[in-house]
Formats: sequence, C-alpha cells, structure tokens
Amino acid sequence: MYDLDGAVETGNVGNNSQDYEDRYVDINSVNTRYWQAGENGSPVILVHGLGSYVESWLTLFEPLAENHRVYAFDLIGFGRTDKPKGAYTYLFFAEFLFQFMRALKIERASIVGCSLGGGTVLQFSINHANMVDKLILIGSGGLGPRFSLALRLMTVPILGKLLSSSSRKGSYQALEYQVYDPSIIQDEWVDMDYAMSAIPGVQKKIIRTLRAGATLFGGRSKVLNPIISNLSSIEASTLIIWGKQDPVIPVEYANVAHEGIANSELFLLDRCGHAPFLEYPAKVNEKIIDFLNEQEKTTGCH
Repeated sequence: MYDLDGAVETGNVGNNSQDYEDRYVDINSVNTRYWQAGENGSPVILVHGLGSYVESWLTLFEPLAENHRVYAFDLIGFGRTDKPKGAYTYLFFAEFLFQFMRALKIERASIVGCSLGGGTVLQFSINHANMVDKLILIGSGGLGPRFSLALRLMTVPILGKLLSSSSRKGSYQALEYQVYDPSIIQDEWVDMDYAMSAIPGVQKKIIRTLRAGATLFGGRSKVLNPIISNLSSIEASTLIIWGKQDPVIPVEYANVAHEGIANSELFLLDRCGHAPFLEYPAKVNEKIIDFLNEQEKTTGCH
C-alpha cells in the first residue's frame, strides 16, 4: 500500500477541451459522444462519475495517450450523450460500457472508473471478465451503502430538484465540496461544469440515477450486493486510488475493495478529497501509467 502526504499540487492540470474532437457513435439508437487519442499501445477506457462528462478526464487523457489508445465517453444520460429512459443502475451503465466497446470493436481494455464510474466498471468486470485487462478504481462507488448526505438528500422528491438545479454558483459549490483545498479550483472548471449541467435532461438523470441506487438512508442493497458479493471473482490486476479525506464516499471502502479483490494495490493520498486526478494530477498520472506499464502481477499486494 502507498500512502502519500503533502501539499496539493498547483499549476496547469490539463489541456483545453477544444484540443480534442467530439466523436459520436450510435449504440442501440443512443447517440454517444466520445473522445479518442493515441495511436499505439493497448486500449484504455475512462468512465466518469455521476453527472460528469469526458472533459472531467482532461488531466489524465493526454498523458495516457502518449503510450495507449485512450477512449473517454459520456455515459448514457449524461454530458452530450442521449438521455433515454432506463434503470440507471450500475448494471445499466455496465451494459452500456459493454455496448460501447462492441460498437468500437474493442475486444479487451484496461478500464478506469471514478465514483459512479467505479461502481460501473466493478460490475462490468464481474459480468465481462474476459474484456478487462487491468482495472483502476478512483473513489469508487458500489462498495457500500454510505455516501454523502448531500447526495442522499437529492433522492427526496422536490428537494432533489432544488439541490440539483443548474447554476454557476452550484457548480462551484459542487467542486468545492469534492476537493480538499478549494484554492485549486479554476474558473474554467466551473464554467465547464455549469455548461454541462445545464444541458436539458441532465438534472433528471442525476436524480434518476440516485433514486435507482439509493434512498435517504443510503445505497440500496439490491444494487450493491451483486458487486460486493462478487469482488472475489475479479481476477484483473486492480489499482485502487482514494483521497483520505474523501467527503463523498468514505475511504474505508477503499479497504473493502482491497480486501475483496485478490490482485489489488491501494494508493492513498493525504490532504485529498474525492477528485485525486484534479488535486494531485502528476502523482495520479504517474501511478496509473506505471501500473498500466507493469507486467501482469502474479500475486496480490495485501
């Protein structure tokens, strides 16, 4: 296990989103936006969190593309991807990831998942183990019922609509809540989040996803149990990254993943919240790139 202390990094954390071309692929009549970069190396797919979008991966996208073929896409219901009706559970998103890979003819890939995306890729790894090379979890959902009160309150009718309404102030507050040191928040992040949260249908899908997976009292066992009870079946070499002060999903769930997945490695960052790739981009990039470049592990790191 690695345990990093120290100050939050500062400086430029990623290229402008205009550097990357929006591409679209039809997945069962769902128009799906994605980015692709890198011509060589094995494929890596990035799966974002609740209400997020491909731009959230700007700190990681270009560094990975130097030695890998990297894909990031807006999950069904979010960003600029279509927003049809659906169950909006981890299983729902995992099957959409499966269809995304089929549509782009990706037979096997290393997969990075953050928050909601973490629970998604855990479920995917359980259901489609032969399609997963390596697995990287960042502040992952799907590992237990506890998560922030702010998100649980959004499952309450009327209150959820009020709390998820789009505004620039709301976008700043959402970012402020996720990070340990709010001074790192850049105006560009707030502007982007505000623009993406204002896309018609996004607010409804955020609430729909939360209600499908949780109540005011926490995560629904029927959604969590298929993941938690099958962690031991995951054979892919797994890197678990977590901020010690994560206010959204407790850091104790990093240990749940580490203990449940035999071939796993834990990487904790002190003075860090729910967005390690924003708060410590250089450290996180280096760790992920080194992990992807390692030879396949033959033993776990417990």
